[in-house]
Amino acid sequence: MAALINGIYLSRDVFKQIKDRYSESGMIVLHDFFDRAMYDRLKGILKAGGEKKYVADRFSYEEINGDEFLGLFRGEFRDFIKGLTGRDDFEVRFRKFSWKDYTLIHDEVERKGADFFFFVSETWKDEWGGYKVYVSDEPMIFPVVGNALCVISREGMNDFVKYLNNKAEGSFVIIEGNVPAEN
Repeated sequence: MAALINGIYLSRDVFKQIKDRYSESGMIVLHDFFDRAMYDRLKGILKAGGEKKYVADRFSYEEINGDEFLGLFRGEFRDFIKGLTGRDDFEVRFRKFSWKDYTLIHDEVERKGADFFFFVSETWKDEWGGYKVYVSDEPMIFPVVGNALCVISREGMNDFVKYLNNKAEGSFVIIEGNVPAEN
């Protein structure tokens, strides 16, 4: 089986540093997370069509059936997330964003635990929008950067995806999941 995660992140010493950093700050961003060949394979999802989801005061995006990619998020990836968060019970979903798409914050929708997300994109410019924002006291902005995994403890935070404006060329996919907090 081909490598899934960039080998540098699987080294015991590096993983310990990642875990320590996540424990201290509640957030970690890992660039070039997937092995290059695996990320190139994941980019195939950009061509996938999906079901349009739209509720004007909540969201607009395409929900992608990522069944052919779900196997990638078991095994090595699940072990990696469990090593950081202590839990491995999560679902993965695939959302595709293009011009006019967005999500909005809703106070009644509060998830606890940790989120992870990963952008799949050929190229993206910040001026097009689409970045993911977590809001508490101060916003934390995560621009669309392909092959970068973010894991964030979301206690007391909500999130949204910034509106993709008329300059947006193409689309990107967010592969994401929520690791529930322990009861």
